Formats: sequence, C-alpha cells, structure tokens
Amino acid sequence: MRIFLLCCSCLWSLHAADGLSVVASGKPVPDGSTYHQPMNKSASSVALFSEQRDLFTIRNTGAAPVVIHGISLTEGEGVVDEEFTLQDTALKPAPLTLADHQLAPDATFDFYVRFYPVHSGQRTATVTIAHGDGAEYSFALSGSGRTDATFLAAADTTWQRIYGGAETDEQATGMAADGQGNVYMVGQVAEVADSFAYDLLLAKADASGNLLWSRLWHGPYRDYSRDTGQNDQTGGSADAIAVDAAGNLYLAGAVSRSSGNNDYAAFVLKVASDGRIAWERQWRPAWPSSLLAKHGAQAYALAVRDGRVYVTGSTGAGRSGAESHIFVLALAADSGELAWQRALDPSPGSNDRGYAIAVGTEQLYLGGSANNRAFLARLDGLDDPQVAWIERVDAGMGSSINALDLDSAGDLHAAVDVRGMNCTFSLLKVAPDGSLRWGRTYAGGRANQNNNTHLVRTVGEDVIVGGRIAMAWMDMQMGDGFLMRLGPDGELRWSAYYYTGKGPDEIQETRVKGVAVDGDTLLCFGQLYTGNNNGTRYHGYWYGGTGELEPYAPGVSPIALEDAQFFAIEGGAVIDAAEASPEREWIEAPQALTWQDPVNKLDGEAPDEDWFLMRLDF
Repeated sequence: MRIFLLCCSCLWSLHAADGLSVVASGKPVPDGSTYHQPMNKSASSVALFSEQRDLFTIRNTGAAPVVIHGISLTEGEGVVDEEFTLQDTALKPAPLTLADHQLAPDATFDFYVRFYPVHSGQRTATVTIAHGDGAEYSFALSGSGRTDATFLAAADTTWQRIYGGAETDEQATGMAADGQGNVYMVGQVAEVADSFAYDLLLAKADASGNLLWSRLWHGPYRDYSRDTGQNDQTGGSADAIAVDAAGNLYLAGAVSRSSGNNDYAAFVLKVASDGRIAWERQWRPAWPSSLLAKHGAQAYALAVRDGRVYVTGSTGAGRSGAESHIFVLALAADSGELAWQRALDPSPGSNDRGYAIAVGTEQLYLGGSANNRAFLARLDGLDDPQVAWIERVDAGMGSSINALDLDSAGDLHAAVDVRGMNCTFSLLKVAPDGSLRWGRTYAGGRANQNNNTHLVRTVGEDVIVGGRIAMAWMDMQMGDGFLMRLGPDGELRWSAYYYTGKGPDEIQETRVKGVAVDGDTLLCFGQLYTGNNNGTRYHGYWYGGTGELEPYAPGVSPIALEDAQFFAIEGGAVIDAAEASPEREWIEAPQALTWQDPVNKLDGEAPDEDWFLMRLDF
C-alpha cells in the first residue's frame, strides 16, 4: 500500500462513517462502495494516456474533531502506478501528502483522484482513509480505458533506461551483445563536443541496466553513421556494429575532413571491451594530394568472422567518377590492415549503396539500394570474392534492403525498407541460391510513411524484426517502436508495440534499432524523439500486437553484370585515422548526457532525441 495523489475533473461523494462522509460528483460515496471514473458513470470510458480528475470531499459530520492519519491508494491486479494517483488541490496538482490532519466538526478536506488509463478495459483501485483510533473508511475505484490496447502478455519489462541530454539530440544506429550479457550501443550526438555537427557516440551497459562506459569519437567536422533512408531521421544501419567473441566492438561510419560535409572517408573503428581504441582506420578509393568528391566513401555496415572484418558502403570511385558505387572491403580484425577491396556497380550511371552485410562460411551477402531500388547479392569466396548472383527486389521507388542476418539453416533474412507515402513493415526470407522462400508484411496499421523496418536478427531458425510502425489506434503522426518474432515458416510467434500516448505532452516517435537475446531475456535498443510540446514524458509501455501477417512476394529479378561492373579497386588504401584526422579526440562523454530511468527525466527540451535501452523477460 502506498500514499498516492488522486486527480480527476469531476466531484465524488462519500458516505458517513463514525463522523466522516465523502462526496464526489455531488453524490455520497458510502464506505465499502464503488465509484466509477469519471463522474460515477459506469458506462463512461477515458482515452488511453488521457487524464480525468474527480474531486473528493471528506466532511466531519460529527460533533468532535476527527484526525485523518492518512489517505492511501492500492492498485488492483495488473494496474500500474500512474493509472490511479492521489493529488492535492493546488492550482498545479501535486502528489497528495497528508499526515494527522485534524478536521473540525463540519469542516472539509478535498483531494483529487487522477485516472490516467494506459491499458484498455476495466482498471481498479481502492482508496483508504485512516482516521481516529484505528478506524478506516474505504471505497473502490473503477475506470475503463478505451480502444483495444493490452500490455504484452508474453513478457515483462524489467527495466528501462534512456541516454541523452536536455538540450542535445542522440540518434541511434545499432547494438550488439557479448557473451557476458553486456551490450554495446552506437550512434551519434549533435552539438555536444562539436558545435558544428555530429560526433560518434559509443557506450557499453550490462544486463542489469548499468552504464559501464561512454565515449565520443570527436573529429573537427561531421562524424556519424549515416541514415540509410538518406533523410537524417535516425542513425545508421543496424548492421553498422558487431562484437567478436572477445568482446571487441567494431563500428562502421563516415568522417568528414571539411565543413562542406560532402567529402567523407569511410571509417572503421575497433574498440576493446574496456573502452580503449584498438585501431581506427579511414578508407578511400584513392588518396591524392587534392581530394575530390569522387575520392569520398561512407561505410554503412560490417560483419566479423574468423579474424576478418567485412565492410560495405558507398563510394564515388566509379571509373567515370560521376556516380557512387558499392564497395566491399576485407580488413584484418587484429590490425585493421586491408586484405582486399572490391567495387560493385549494378546500375551504371546511378547511385548504388551497400547498406547491409552478412557473412557465411564462404559467402558474403549484401543488401542495399541500386538505382533507388532494393537489391540483394551473394559473393562467393572470402579471399577472392566473385559475384554468385545479384537480384533486384521490386519493392518500389526509394526501397532498400537495410539489414541482413543468416539463420542456423543458412537462409538469409532481409529487412525491406520502403520509402514514400505508403510504406509497409516487410521482411523476406531468401534461400542461398537467391530464391524467395517467403515474405511477410505486418498488416493492420495505416499505410503511411511511418512504417520502417530497421532490423532483423535471427535466433536459431526464428527471426526477430524491429523498427517503427503506425497503427490506427496508436500514433499515426510519428509512429511507434515495433518488434515481432517469426518462426522458420514465417508464422507469427508474437508482436509488440511500444506506445507512449499521442497527446501533445506525451507523443514521441520510437524506433527499435537493436536487439540481443539470451534465453528468455531480450534487450532492446533504439531511439525516441519527442514531439514539439513534450519535454517531460519519455516512457511508455509494450503492448501486444493486434495486427496480422500477410504474404509478401515482391518480384525478384536477376541483374545482369558485365565483368567491368565488379572490379578490384586499384588505388584504395586504409590510413590510420589518427594520421588522417590528427585533430580527432577519443574522450569520455560529457556529464550533460544522462543515463537514467525515463520516468525520472523531467528536464527535457522539446523536441528531443534520446537513446533507449530496455530489458524484457519472457
């Protein structure tokens, strides 16, 4: 039993008991009765994340003073703390604090009960007024939340954390886990150490939600993992981060050498588990004394296996110098030295980008965008790779493959990201020969621009998919974090939304950018972005999915390649980043970035971007 504030905009009533009566909404609320919020109307309901205050008045109806020792509230089964609270009657109501308050004959004491449903259906609580010599006056509260939103039954949220500053924006790229249950998170932050643009932000936390270290890679200009949507709404590809068996972190990104921000070098960073830099490399397809845009490159994704780091991205190093090509690099994991470098040009004369990469026993799988449309490719041979197949995925203009993972059977899972006004949340499962085993789209929401698949991670033969989705009963304006788990034949095991409300002081966009599974524990990493009027509410709840899976079978057609469209890059080289960017610093993240429970963050500056990390126990 806890002391609470009660808040509601209507009156309530109580009934006399040993000299006390309680009234609300102009009617008595007898001892042992039930009061339904709002206004004691049993047929009424309240929209989720909307508050309803009812005023309760305690009156001393006896001839002698009565001491009210306290007013407490006990939630019913399954009810969370904020759904019913006790509040005082100040102009700006605050939590009710009351102890040994003497009430003279015919005097009154007012308090609010605030009903704020975050779950659909009936919600219950009990109010108890302790008074006199051990006497109690109690009544039940009942309220009903609208729509069909129920908490995720399959899992409990053990803890939540957010990371960010009151006046800074933190964008999330991805997360990876080591064998001890620690997680590594990467992204970028604006205007902390660099007043001009982004710095790369890296952090490590344990499975209990404790932040172990946090660092900034701070160069003189923009340093980041670029959004695969090319619109700067979030961090980079979820495949931009990997962890090896020893707990070393690898990050792919891009760094700029000028304020123009159109001349990047691809960047690959290896960080030891204790936060020390092991090595840092920049790569360009050529390093002339006068660098031009065609010498630029941006790394989007990497994968680590058997002592090598495989990296893909985009470079302006086409033989004509007029368009971007996909590059693939192999680096030694222990030293960062270049083993080989290749360029892939599936659509000559247009922009091609590698956004995702997965490595098998003797194969490399690539995904990305070729001529503004999604593609998949397989390279055979990890020492001298050759193109086994490359296919265009007909997912529409602006589409891409932005995350890949291999399951235990060797099949490839691909996140399909569709840009435009009518996006869908879609996934493909592809056989090693490039044939489509199945595809799925999560249906039931509103087909708008707020559906983005960001992540696929396999667990055995299952796959977990994450991103952002817009459901009709939720937030269609900004979208909500979404997770689902599918079986090997594409069957839905469970789905869940992370919802925070859609009022002006509650709304936030959330995106899932990383997951790590250890038995029945799932750690979930992502990004939140509050609305223009929301600088105080940074937390929500996981709700069970209400949509269903539909078959998804986009056309898949081979792309014919000439020999000249896959070639060795002759002039490319990696350079130590400390040499290429001597001004760069590797520094501890400033104290302005705070790691905290989101319930406690009340000092944000709307709008605000932060990271989040949550633990779900199934």
